[in-house]
Amino acid sequence: MKNNHRPGVSLRLNAQRFTLALCTQRLIDMAPSPRGIAYAELEARASALPHVARGTSYGTPALKVRTTLMARLKEDGLTLVLRASWEDRERLMVLQPKIYFLTDHYRGHLYVLVNLDRMAASDIDGALRMAWWEAASPALRKQHPELTR
Repeated sequence: MKNNHRPGVSLRLNAQRFTLALCTQRLIDMAPSPRGIAYAELEARASALPHVARGTSYGTPALKVRTTLMARLKEDGLTLVLRASWEDRERLMVLQPKIYFLTDHYRGHLYVLVNLDRMAASDIDGALRMAWWEAASPALRKQHPELTR
Protein backbone atom coordinates (compact mmCIF):
# COMPACT_ATOMS: atom_id res chain seq x y z
CA MET A 1 0.00 0.00 0.00
CA LYS A 2 1.36 3.38 -1.04
CA ASN A 3 1.74 6.08 1.63
CA ASN A 4 0.13 9.30 0.36
CA HIS A 5 1.06 11.17 3.52
CA ARG A 6 2.89 14.43 2.85
CA PRO A 7 4.60 15.56 6.07
CA GLY A 8 4.82 19.23 5.10
CA VAL A 9 1.04 19.51 4.63
CA SER A 10 0.30 18.24 8.13
CA LEU A 11 2.75 20.65 9.70
CA ARG A 12 1.36 23.60 7.72
CA LEU A 13 -2.21 22.78 8.76
CA ASN A 14 -1.23 22.55 12.40
CA ALA A 15 0.68 25.84 12.17
CA GLN A 16 -2.33 27.51 10.53
CA ARG A 17 -4.68 26.22 13.25
CA PHE A 18 -2.27 27.43 15.94
CA THR A 19 -1.96 30.86 14.30
CA LEU A 20 -5.73 31.14 13.98
CA ALA A 21 -6.17 30.24 17.65
CA LEU A 22 -3.60 32.86 18.70
CA CYS A 23 -5.22 35.55 16.53
CA THR A 24 -8.67 34.71 17.88
CA GLN A 25 -7.44 34.88 21.47
CA ARG A 26 -5.68 38.18 20.77
CA LEU A 27 -8.89 39.68 19.38
CA ILE A 28 -10.79 38.53 22.45
CA ASP A 29 -8.10 39.97 24.75
CA MET A 30 -8.07 43.27 22.81
CA ALA A 31 -11.84 43.73 22.77
CA PRO A 32 -12.55 47.22 24.08
CA SER A 33 -13.90 47.41 27.58
CA PRO A 34 -16.46 49.99 28.64
CA ARG A 35 -13.57 51.86 30.30
CA GLY A 36 -11.59 52.43 27.10
CA ILE A 37 -10.55 55.81 25.78
CA ALA A 38 -10.27 56.78 22.13
CA TYR A 39 -7.13 58.47 20.84
CA ALA A 40 -9.21 61.45 19.66
CA GLU A 41 -10.37 62.08 23.23
CA LEU A 42 -6.83 61.69 24.54
CA GLU A 43 -5.59 64.16 21.92
CA ALA A 44 -8.28 66.67 22.88
CA ARG A 45 -7.36 66.47 26.56
CA ALA A 46 -3.64 66.77 25.82
CA SER A 47 -4.20 69.89 23.72
CA ALA A 48 -5.22 71.70 26.92
CA LEU A 49 -1.66 71.35 28.21
CA PRO A 50 0.82 74.16 27.42
CA HIS A 51 2.87 73.93 24.22
CA VAL A 52 1.44 70.55 23.19
CA ALA A 53 1.25 70.13 19.44
CA ARG A 54 -0.02 67.39 17.19
CA GLY A 55 2.50 65.72 14.94
CA THR A 56 3.58 62.32 13.71
CA SER A 57 6.17 59.82 14.83
CA TYR A 58 7.02 56.71 12.80
CA GLY A 59 4.03 57.48 10.60
CA THR A 60 1.51 57.48 13.45
CA PRO A 61 -0.27 60.35 15.25
CA ALA A 62 1.84 61.87 18.02
CA LEU A 63 1.75 64.57 20.67
CA LYS A 64 4.81 66.69 21.35
CA VAL A 65 5.80 69.28 23.91
CA ARG A 66 7.40 71.77 21.57
CA THR A 67 9.59 69.29 19.65
CA THR A 68 9.95 66.51 22.25
CA LEU A 69 7.77 63.43 21.91
CA MET A 70 5.26 63.11 24.73
CA ALA A 71 3.06 60.32 23.35
CA ARG A 72 2.34 58.50 20.12
CA LEU A 73 -0.19 55.98 18.93
CA LYS A 74 1.34 52.66 17.93
CA GLU A 75 0.57 51.07 14.59
CA ASP A 76 -2.07 48.75 16.10
CA GLY A 77 -4.23 51.78 16.96
CA LEU A 78 -4.89 50.43 20.48
CA THR A 79 -1.59 51.09 22.22
CA LEU A 80 -0.12 54.41 23.29
CA VAL A 81 3.61 55.01 23.78
CA LEU A 82 3.75 57.43 26.71
CA ARG A 83 6.76 59.32 28.06
CA ALA A 84 7.52 58.37 31.68
CA SER A 85 10.39 58.46 34.15
CA TRP A 86 11.98 55.16 35.16
CA GLU A 87 10.30 55.36 38.59
CA ASP A 88 6.85 56.28 37.26
CA ARG A 89 7.05 53.55 34.63
CA GLU A 90 7.83 50.84 37.18
CA ARG A 91 5.18 52.12 39.60
CA LEU A 92 2.48 52.17 36.92
CA MET A 93 3.31 48.68 35.68
CA VAL A 94 3.14 47.28 39.22
CA LEU A 95 -0.09 49.07 40.16
CA GLN A 96 -1.97 48.54 36.87
CA PRO A 97 -0.32 45.77 34.82
CA LYS A 98 -3.32 45.32 32.53
CA ILE A 99 -3.07 48.96 31.45
CA TYR A 100 0.68 49.73 31.56
CA PHE A 101 3.29 47.38 30.11
CA LEU A 102 6.56 47.16 28.19
CA THR A 103 8.04 45.25 25.31
CA ASP A 104 11.76 44.51 25.03
CA HIS A 105 12.09 47.33 22.51
CA TYR A 106 11.12 49.99 25.09
CA ARG A 107 13.09 48.65 28.09
CA GLY A 108 15.98 51.06 27.55
CA HIS A 109 13.80 54.08 26.78
CA LEU A 110 11.85 56.52 28.95
CA TYR A 111 8.46 55.30 27.74
CA VAL A 112 5.70 53.01 28.93
CA LEU A 113 3.05 51.36 26.75
CA VAL A 114 -0.61 51.93 27.53
CA ASN A 115 -3.61 49.76 26.61
CA LEU A 116 -6.05 52.51 25.60
CA ASP A 117 -8.98 50.10 25.51
CA ARG A 118 -8.48 49.31 29.21
CA MET A 119 -7.75 52.81 30.51
CA ALA A 120 -10.45 54.77 32.26
CA ALA A 121 -11.07 58.25 30.89
CA SER A 122 -10.68 59.59 34.43
CA ASP A 123 -7.09 58.24 34.61
CA ILE A 124 -5.84 59.77 31.38
CA ASP A 125 -5.40 63.34 32.67
CA GLY A 126 -2.86 62.27 35.30
CA ALA A 127 -0.98 60.15 32.78
CA LEU A 128 -0.86 63.04 30.30
CA ARG A 129 0.41 65.46 32.96
CA MET A 130 3.12 62.95 33.89
CA ALA A 131 4.16 62.61 30.22
CA TRP A 132 4.07 66.39 29.74
CA TRP A 133 6.34 66.89 32.76
CA GLU A 134 8.86 64.36 31.46
CA ALA A 135 8.88 65.84 27.94
CA ALA A 136 8.98 69.51 28.97
CA SER A 137 12.23 71.42 29.31
CA PRO A 138 13.29 72.61 32.78
CA ALA A 139 12.42 76.19 31.79
CA LEU A 140 8.94 75.15 30.70
CA ARG A 141 8.45 73.17 33.92
CA LYS A 142 9.40 76.26 35.89
CA GLN A 143 6.75 78.29 34.05
CA HIS A 144 4.06 75.68 34.87
CA PRO A 145 4.66 74.32 38.40
CA GLU A 146 0.96 73.37 38.64
CA LEU A 147 1.69 70.48 36.26
CA THR A 148 4.21 68.84 38.56
CA ARG A 149 3.92 65.10 38.60
